[in-house]
Amino acid sequence: MKRVVALLLLTACPTLPGIEDAGSDAGFDAGRPPGPPAIDVATGATHACARMVDGTVRCWGCYCSGGLLQTLTPDSLPVTIAGVRDTKQLALGLDLTCALMQNDTVKCWGRGGAGQLGNGATDDSDTAVDVANLTGVLEIAAGDRHVCARKNDGTVWCWGDNRERQLGDGTVVAQQLEPASLGGPFGASQLDLGKTHSCAQRASGQPVCWGDNAQGQVGDGTMMSRNTPTPVMLPGVSGSRVTAGALSCLLRDERGVSCWGGGAATPVERFSSDGGWVEVAAGGATVCARAGSTVSCLDAGTVEVPNAVQLAAGDRYTCARTDGGQVFCWGKNDVGQLGDGRQGAGADSDVPVKVGF
Repeated sequence: MKRVVALLLLTACPTLPGIEDAGSDAGFDAGRPPGPPAIDVATGATHACARMVDGTVRCWGCYCSGGLLQTLTPDSLPVTIAGVRDTKQLALGLDLTCALMQNDTVKCWGRGGAGQLGNGATDDSDTAVDVANLTGVLEIAAGDRHVCARKNDGTVWCWGDNRERQLGDGTVVAQQLEPASLGGPFGASQLDLGKTHSCAQRASGQPVCWGDNAQGQVGDGTMMSRNTPTPVMLPGVSGSRVTAGALSCLLRDERGVSCWGGGAATPVERFSSDGGWVEVAAGGATVCARAGSTVSCLDAGTVEVPNAVQLAAGDRYTCARTDGGQVFCWGKNDVGQLGDGRQGAGADSDVPVKVGF
């Protein structure tokens, strides 16, 4: 991401903002029947989606409904995505949504100008299209205009924009309209993508990154873009999850969080292991870590989300899912990305508000 995030070590706040329930005065339609519980939440640059227990996918914010290409009609309350059901995972980018299906294939919809829909074309699509020649997928991740998939044979395949070498396939072509292999078996156990760079966690615990490195987000001690996976300079350190946004971060085995990027070309501890962090999420200019119900975000303070079990970060907003299937979001809300029925000037929230399923 182009915006530089200040690299500050967070300390616990003496008082923590609580949850604000989105009532009718906040824009929530009290006449809507309650929706089913959410079992997963994912965030993109300006929209978010949840997988529901009934198999549906519901999205909110900009570019999330049937009017994906109508920039002036964002959805500030969740809408059900027609024709997409029974998914395993969602991955969101900039005006882009992809779904891992039960048969281990991938469908995408939204903007397609850089080939990010993976169907061999550069047309936009309001409806989900099949990613070409891709089966056996275990996991997907999306950047702004590129997507990667981890397959059950140990290989990683990427498609879309490659102007910053973010596909990692060793080429210098501007884009790939269909999935291209990074070579393999790659040995990745987990993926995450930033705006114009990509990261993966190897089964050994070693993170690797590639693509745009102008702010050090590859973590190899340089600021030179890399077109193949490059080890992050974390000698003797292993972790359970890597995440990528403006910064790249690793949740270390001892529950601390190291990050790189934002002008730092090598990893620096940003969340101390004393916090007992169990999850880290990065998206756009946002980096947050969760320990139980406590969520701390760089430059955005600390909040409490009771019974939180999952965290997702967009560009200057964050969402958390609870064990009861509710989703709460806070931060920027100019195009309805908090999902509480509000949008525009004055709709931002420093405290979590309930998404209006």
